Parts: sequence; C-alpha cells; structure tokens
Amino acid sequence: MSKAKTCFSGGQGVHVLLILLASSLATSSASNVLINEVAYKGSTVGSCDGEDWVELFNNDSSSSTPTSLDNYILHDDKGPADDKAYIFPTGVSIAPGEYKVLCKGADFAFGIGSTDTVTLVDTNGAIVSTSGSLPGTGGDSASYALFDPASTGEIGNEAGYEYTSTPTPGEANVITAIEQISREERLEAQNTLGRDFFKMNDDGSRRTSSPFADVVDIYLDVETTDLEYLKTFPGHETYVPFTQVRVVNEGKEVEKLVYGGRIRTKGFRSLMVARCLGASDLPHLIDFNRVNSTQTLFGVERGYFRSHFGDYSCMREHASHRLNARFGLPFLRTRHVRLYLNSGYIGFYTFTEAPELDYVMHRSFGAFDPAETALYKFKIIAASCGDYTSEELETAKQSPVPDPYYFKRGPHRDTIPVEYGNAEFCSNWFIGQYFKDRMDAVKGYVEYNEDCGEAMVELGLVDRDYGSETTEASAKAFLNDHIYAEDNSGLPDAIDIDQWLKNFAVYAVMLNMDSPIDNLNNWYIATTSNGNNDWRIVQWDHNTILSRNSLCSSKCDLRLIYTPILSPSCTTAMEDHPLLGPILSNNDENLRKYVEYVEEFNSLLTDDFFQELYDLGDSIKQFVEYPQLTAETADYESSELSTEIEGYNTIYSPFIRILRARKEQVEQQIKEFKAGTLPRDGIYGNSQVEQCPDWRDPNGMNYVAEDYLDESCSFAAFCGEAQPCFVSGLGCSSDGKFLIPECEQASLCGTCFPFSPCGTFEDKSDEFVASTKKSECKEGGGCEIDAGVCFSETAGHCAFDGEMITEECKAKTSCSACYPQSRCGSITLSPDTPDIPIDDPTNSGRSILPSLIQSYFIILSTTFLVISYIG
Repeated sequence: MSKAKTCFSGGQGVHVLLILLASSLATSSASNVLINEVAYKGSTVGSCDGEDWVELFNNDSSSSTPTSLDNYILHDDKGPADDKAYIFPTGVSIAPGEYKVLCKGADFAFGIGSTDTVTLVDTNGAIVSTSGSLPGTGGDSASYALFDPASTGEIGNEAGYEYTSTPTPGEANVITAIEQISREERLEAQNTLGRDFFKMNDDGSRRTSSPFADVVDIYLDVETTDLEYLKTFPGHETYVPFTQVRVVNEGKEVEKLVYGGRIRTKGFRSLMVARCLGASDLPHLIDFNRVNSTQTLFGVERGYFRSHFGDYSCMREHASHRLNARFGLPFLRTRHVRLYLNSGYIGFYTFTEAPELDYVMHRSFGAFDPAETALYKFKIIAASCGDYTSEELETAKQSPVPDPYYFKRGPHRDTIPVEYGNAEFCSNWFIGQYFKDRMDAVKGYVEYNEDCGEAMVELGLVDRDYGSETTEASAKAFLNDHIYAEDNSGLPDAIDIDQWLKNFAVYAVMLNMDSPIDNLNNWYIATTSNGNNDWRIVQWDHNTILSRNSLCSSKCDLRLIYTPILSPSCTTAMEDHPLLGPILSNNDENLRKYVEYVEEFNSLLTDDFFQELYDLGDSIKQFVEYPQLTAETADYESSELSTEIEGYNTIYSPFIRILRARKEQVEQQIKEFKAGTLPRDGIYGNSQVEQCPDWRDPNGMNYVAEDYLDESCSFAAFCGEAQPCFVSGLGCSSDGKFLIPECEQASLCGTCFPFSPCGTFEDKSDEFVASTKKSECKEGGGCEIDAGVCFSETAGHCAFDGEMITEECKAKTSCSACYPQSRCGSITLSPDTPDIPIDDPTNSGRSILPSLIQSYFIILSTTFLVISYIG
C-alpha cells in the first residue's frame, strides 16, 4: 500500500523548503505565500467542475495578519505579460494558514499544460512562488503537490513537488505515491488513441483494420443564441461554448463527450471570401478539453474542421499529410466528416489535428524538452515585414496605436457581407480587409522600433502556438538574421538543412505556391533546442496545391505542371528567393541532395497510392457538393476519378489526374538532370525576365514578365515603383488601358515596359483575321468571339511550342486559321524581343515580394480563386 504523507499544513518543515528554494529563486517579501498544489488535468475532488486549478497556501506562522495579494499576477509559462495571466483584484488577501483554490475559467484564463510552469509574482515582478516546470509524468488524475519530508520525519529526501493520486484542494497536501509513466510513454499512448479514428498508421499507411467508415458525422450541441452569433458574425472568429459532442459512424453513435468545450471560425481567405459568396461550410477550430482538461476526441484536444474552399476533390489535405508521413516529415492526421450544429447540417470537412498538441509535437520531433521547444506560425501579413513604402511608414507614424490592432480576432472587425456569387464584390471586399490588416501591421512595426523580429512575434503575426516565452528571443533573432535580413547567407547554418531540403522537394513536386517557397505563407517554424541551429519547417494548408488556384497568376496556373524543379517558385527566381536562394543557389551539394529528395518523394506516388485516392474518392463522392458542375455525383466522378491523365487541365483542376501528370513531368526532369540534357542546362531567368518558365522551353524568352523593367530606359530610375501598373488584369487591361486611376500618372513610363500592353508591347497573337475563304473565320462565324484568349501568346493557354495545353482551348483549335499571328495559329510569328541575357545582373529584378508587389499579388490571386470557386 502506498504511504500517505501529510505535507505543508504549517510548521518548521516549510522553512527548510524555503531555504532550499532561495538559492535559485528570487522571492518577494510575501514568500510565505506558496503555490501548494497544481491540478493540470483538473480533478474529481473539489469545486472547479473538472477544470484546472491552483492552490495557494499562506505558511506564515509568526503573524495573524493576512497577506495582501492586490495586483499580484499568477501566470503560466507565457509570462506575466500574457493576456491570459491572472491579475488579482484589489481587496484579495490570504490569511496565515489559509488555503485558497483558484479555478480556470472562474479565476484565471490560461490552461495548464502537462509540462507547464505556474508562477506567482508580486507587484514588483519578483517571484513569490513557482511550481517549476511540471515533469508531465503524473498521468491525467494526478495533481502536483508541494512536499516537505521534514514534516513527516523522513530523512534523505529533498523538499519539492511530487505527483499525488490524492488531490486535496483547500486542504493539507497528501502525497500518495503513484506509478509514474514517462512523458514519452504517455504521449505515445495518447497518439495511439486516434489511429483507428483517422484510419492511419504513423508511417502514413492506411489502417485497414479500422472500424470507422471514410466519412463520419459529428454533432455539436450549442446554445441557440451562441449558434446565431457564430453564424452571423463569423469574421469575429470568437469562441462560443458547446455542451456536448457525438460521433456517429454508419448510423451508430460511437463516442459522446459530455463536458462540452468551445468552437470558433478560423481562417483568412477561406473564411472571408467563402462567407461573402454565401458558403455555410466555413472553417472552424474546436477545443474539446476546454471544460474538462482530460476530455479528448480519440486523443485530440484541439482540431480543425477544414473546409474544401478551392479544392473540388476534397482530397488535397488528406493526400499531402499521408505523403509527408511516408516521407518522414511532420504530418497531421486527417479524416472526412460531416459537421452538424444542433442537428443542422453545416458542411463536409476534412477534420485535422492541431499541430501544437503535445503528442503531435512528440510524433513530429521525437523526445524533446518542453522548455527548449517552440512552434511558431507565419501569417501572410508577416511575409512583407519591412517592405513598406515611405507613404505607409509616414502614415503609420502619424496615426495612433490601434486598440486592438485590426488583424486581431474580435468584434472590432467588420461584419462580412454576403453577396451570393458576386465574385467581383467579394474580391474587392477581401482586398479592403487585407489592407486594413496590413496598415495596422505597419503601425505595429513602427511601434516596435522598425524591428521585424520583435514586431512580428509580439504582435502575434509570427505566432507562438507552442512553447515557452523564453524561446521568443531566439525566434526574433532567427527572423531578423535569416528571414528579413538583406544578407541571409547564413540561413543554412541556422536550420536543420536536410529537413528544409525535404520540405522544398515536397513543395516543388506538389506545386504548393501558397507556401514558404513562394509567398512565405502557410508554414510553421519549430525548434527543440531553443533555436540552436535546428529550426525546422512544419507544413500547413494544402488546399491550393496542383491547381489553377495555386495563387500564381492565371497564365502561370495553366502551365503549372511544367514548373522546373530547379526553379520551383512561380513569382521569384531561385537565386532571388530569401529561402531557396541561400540554400540552393551556388551550393552544388545542397542542390544535389534536393534533387535526390525530389526523386525520392516522387517515387512515393505509386500506383498503390493513387488507388488509395481513387478508393477514397469513391467513398466520399456521395457527400461532396460539386456545384461548379451540377449537383450530380457523376460529374465529380467523371472529373475527379477518371483514370485518364489526358484531359486533366480543366477549370476544376482534378487532383489525382494533375498529380499523375506532374509526376511524369518530374520524372522526365530528373532523367534529363542526371543525363545533363536539361534545356538551357536548367538555368532560368530572374523573375522579371522570365515568369513561370516551362522547363521544356529551350528559348527562355517566351514568357517574359509584363512588368519587366528595361534598365536602359531613360526613366528606369523613376519607374520601378510603377511595375504593378503594367501587369495585365491587375493595373493594365489587355487592350492597353490602365485599370487603376493612380496608374495614369505612370503613362510616361510606357517605354520602360516593352512587354506590357500598357507599355510598348503590341500582342497581335490574339488578333482575329477575317477570311471569306474559311467559314470559321468569317465575321460572325464564332471564332472571333471567345477564341482570342486561347491564341494569345501571353495568356497561358498557348505553349511555347504551339500546343494548346488547356481543355477549354483545345476545343478552339479549329479556329487556328483565324489567328495567323499566333504560334498556336496557322503561322508562327515571334514578336521582336530585346536581347536580354537571362542571367544579366542588372536585371536581377525585384526583391522578394516587396510591399506593393505582394499586396497586388494577393489581390490578383484572390480574384482568380474567387472566380474559379464559383465557376
């Protein structure tokens, strides 16, 4: 039988403990107030309704005067400045010999993790008492209690905290020894709970023994007023409570969580644009353990209901994470669900684990020290830190500090309007929201002394989702030295280089442009040694991979499968990119490893894997809403589940077929790379000379960017900032008219932009030539109405070799005789082009996504995504 030890009810033993602690902790004059017991998983004993709790004890035996706690702060490892730290109100005190129990929710807001640290500081910031870092080995029913062996006469044991299976909130501690399991064993056991539910083994293979169907139903019960708020103001991203969760598998209830939790909307483009268009299946974040910290859904404390905005297959997230697991990279387990709130159907989702969960971190990185480990999420606004115009900076300096900043969650954000199917309105509204977020980010940058690392971390734009506040200094240094620095040549020495190369390989094969290899979005950085040269990548959001929704320009999206593996970014040449450049450029060893990883990852795309996807698609097709075609599942089947690669290049971007087509292109590139026969030796022009090159193109001048700035132009020194004005569909119409009023003043720069229709370039390739000899070329014959875009050599449908590469334009090949000035027409004519060496250092182009370029990039890509989404 375990020996029970009564501890810290007062007496001489306490002073022994204080002497032991004094050598390592700075204490205040109120050091007689102790953190006496911590229940990080709540307990069935006491009054906190299963919530986490902290017990304070006043051990002062020399006085009868209560100790004031006015403005003392109780906090976790996020520190006393965290917005969830608990500040004691005026009038609170603790008498000698008194126990005071504080409950999560009723008193403090922060959650106590299994390896957290709970600390009490006084009004001067001096530590009064601290639990230290919890070992995380006590199990779910234990509390962490202060123990003094002197109080029981034991000899040889040091004073300190121990786990006990006898929680005693409000009373003297009783230490009942428990059989402790290692932290690693506990996390592995938690991970095991979800294997059947997610139908996935840790090596990425399908768990064939799982009793779960490919689609399950999840029902949440929410108070009517809370549900109404959630549906009416999704843009606030504010939590509402739910009371219970039920999981139904093939008509049978298989799990019921009765303690409730909380749920909120979460997203940026996928939330705001989808809501504006009238979608109900908005992305959500759910906390299952908010009320009872021991409650999980098959081990998951927190998860995401990820919508399929932009992914008509509904399989891109599923496939990406399974491939990452097979490739030895961090991954999240996913499964398909139908979500119901109060029995009302909300939508069809991919349910995903949260990457910051302890057991997910353990699965991703192995055994780690929580005090040295952190996970930071990049948000899109953070990508352009420091690349602000002088006008933006001046405006920020003159404006007051916003409270709160607009990019924060809450009711200060605008209500999202609903304009069913109105793509133009929704795009413009989203653009306005983006710029409101951006301007407040500029203000924050100014407030933090124009220090990007400091500003982005403190503002939560590079957000610490896991780890201690003590890791922030190393994160800020990494950002300043290697992400935002003009000279980031030291990046390879600060990271886990092999892990980054493997991630780059995945991004390149899967054509993930909404990622760190292009716009620096949708990624986490992680460390398990407090930033000691081990920063790693954790991927996030794969909805736009391998699709015309890639967030490149529309012309690039059409030929995306031909993207060179040696230049995988669609907006920036490899050598100019802040991540790809210092790692892959001028480093033959890294480049060789990268290509090997590309080949290794591509080899995972086996017939068996594709069959898994076909089988999954067959299972989910009855639940997929496919309004872009018709409501019939047959359309999903014929588009997404066809075994023919031919015909893949449609506006719906059928995922499996595009993936198979991309695999073939990557295989061919690797073969020619090894043989030394890549066209142009695999050397591509910078992002202004050559935009989205086709790896097969031997010329390199067929896809010159419209905003290419001719440095020999007389006004070149003054016209650089006018580049966005000369991009078709952005600042310039296809017939050479400026679309933005502010661009009119840039008309004098026309001669500096020889490839823009608003400059001196005349694209006659889409010019219809009437002919009485050809019936289809007669005026009114049909070919002059909508075929011109297909034959345009700048629109993307017509490849460098005269092939129509999109299905919608293959149907227009009968009109070829009507477009004799197009290489896809009856005669191949090449427009005169200036002699621009593709490696000319004077044309090294713009820096990576500077302020306005990045902003307009987001505007343009959002417009294409919205239009594509509504069909």
